[in-house]
Amino acid sequence: MKESATQAELGGAERGGEHQNLRRMSLALDALARAPQGLRLAEIVSLTKLGKTTAHRLMTGLQEFGWVEYVEEDGSYQLGFRPLTLALAAADRYGLGRLAAARLQRIADDTEDTVYLSLRSGLESICVARYEGDFPVKTLTLSVGARRPLGVGAGSLALLAFQDEQTMLNIIDRTSEARARYHFSDATLQKLVADAQARGYALNDGMLVSGMSAVGVPIRSSAGVPVAAISVAAISSRLSGDRQHEVARRLQDAVTEIESSWQSALDLTTLGV
Repeated sequence: MKESATQAELGGAERGGEHQNLRRMSLALDALARAPQGLRLAEIVSLTKLGKTTAHRLMTGLQEFGWVEYVEEDGSYQLGFRPLTLALAAADRYGLGRLAAARLQRIADDTEDTVYLSLRSGLESICVARYEGDFPVKTLTLSVGARRPLGVGAGSLALLAFQDEQTMLNIIDRTSEARARYHFSDATLQKLVADAQARGYALNDGMLVSGMSAVGVPIRSSAGVPVAAISVAAISSRLSGDRQHEVARRLQDAVTEIESSWQSALDLTTLGV
């Protein structure tokens, strides 16, 4: 069986070994992350395939240490705030979000649309910053801390499409199961990669949310390895024709500035991939 991008995609099998408790914890937290309204214990058991006693003991421990919260009114568990504090610390470990903030907010102000900064983490992209423009219709398709398999979404696709060919093919193979719930087959993703390479930037044309599109551009280390990406999302009518190319050019200009100004930070980011 292929290894997937996240433990939640393993189908919830309780596997033995020294990391069994970490696997169980990851299964439960991933399930809660996909359910903002919370989950009751029976639902957690169903989604993770953990035994009821195991799941209850796990939830009790996670609650004690702030990973989850118990809502007495409806008997559900919700994700706590401890993962957020850790995620924010990890996102800024190399300072890229802080260093690029002014440039990315300027793009959001100029385009009036939403700008995202994503980092690569293994087989996933993680949204580490979001900047909102003033256009009345917001495309808030990603929240800070959201994860997606590489290739799913414009920024994530930019991180995948401009890797060297062998790395790119290996990632596509290993994320096949994780992409299934997004309906991104290997063949579809390979076509999106080829299109991105041909045009010089990634495009998500309404594939995740109907009527909403995005363009993305990779940020590379000094070795040419994509370690981060910036993307602009908008309603599809605002990212078509000449405006699509103009927004992509703005992103490419910003990337040139970022790469020349903070190459040392980008090279450190490579160590975390």
